[in-house]
Amino acid sequence: MLVVLALSVAWPSLALTAVFIGVAFVVVMVPSARRAWNSLAVTVAGKALYTILVLWGVYGLIADCVSIATDQPSHLPFNP
Repeated sequence: MLVVLALSVAWPSLALTAVFIGVAFVVVMVPSARRAWNSLAVTVAGKALYTILVLWGVYGLIADCVSIATDQPSHLPFNP
């Protein structure tokens, strides 16, 4: 048990991976969870999150290009 706790502190991605795999098994095994996962609300939320992340990436690329072109560090807010 102590080793598992130490690994989850040292490598949080390992613990998060285990959580996501557990959630995936629940979605596959439980019919009501599968219906919820395939619902329109989850699909719309996923598409919205994807769009936001893509736009944030484009914003970051533009900020980096401006920073390189002007030879100044970026002062834009929320620059990734």
